[in-house]
Amino acid sequence: MSDDVPMKRCNKCGEEYPATNEFFTRDKKWKDGLNSACKMCKRQADKSYQRSPDALERRRERNREWSRNYYARRPEVQERYKENARERYKENTERHKEYIKNYRHLPGNLERKREWDRNYSRNPEVREKRRAYREKRRAYVEEYRKGYGDRYREYDLAYNKAYRQRPEVKDRNRIRSRARDALKRAVPGNHTAQQSREQYDRQKGKCYWCGKKLTWGKHHEDHIIPITREGSSNDISNIVIACPACNMSKHNKYPHEFFKGGKLL
Repeated sequence: MSDDVPMKRCNKCGEEYPATNEFFTRDKKWKDGLNSACKMCKRQADKSYQRSPDALERRRERNREWSRNYYARRPEVQERYKENARERYKENTERHKEYIKNYRHLPGNLERKREWDRNYSRNPEVREKRRAYREKRRAYVEEYRKGYGDRYREYDLAYNKAYRQRPEVKDRNRIRSRARDALKRAVPGNHTAQQSREQYDRQKGKCYWCGKKLTWGKHHEDHIIPITREGSSNDISNIVIACPACNMSKHNKYPHEFFKGGKLL
């Protein structure tokens, strides 16, 4: 290097370097057009500044503002970005689930996660936050429940009425009622709504006792041997489809005691 190149002292580290762009960055604020700090010191100062909380927050806010303005000017870019994100999510969902499933079963991971959870739950700050949340949630739920009945009473009544009128619900409730009666009397056996429907088809939709044509839903399920008599069962082998008149008149009689007798049709 030529001897006529002036030297300049760095105001950070105190070292002297040739006053050139090789050792100092350009800066119009100074008379010689070079920054007062050498490149190495300025690089370290810039890194420290960029890592400071204030600088990070300003940079994030600047990026968010740029994104809002950019997507507002070009909505097609935002839509394309969302579509790509959805496709990536679909592609990676199963792979991520498989990875998490396998990761949990790796040696030591499960016990390490449990230990972390225990330590986290013992943290006084966490326990205080959870307690405050429970108190806040309890007050909210109590306040919500006070007006719930007035807001939804009519809706609940209408919904429950329509729900109970569904054919499958009627069949299920009929089976449950018969099973409950049998359980009270310690009668063994059980049957399902599907088995009752199959019995109805076997009888060709007719009453077991009188042969009258029946509509499904307006029929009765009758125990051949009544559950109030010895030797009865709640199994489908002891169940027949009967019209309401025959079922009520038969009451708790054995088949041979009932004048209409009865036979499979």
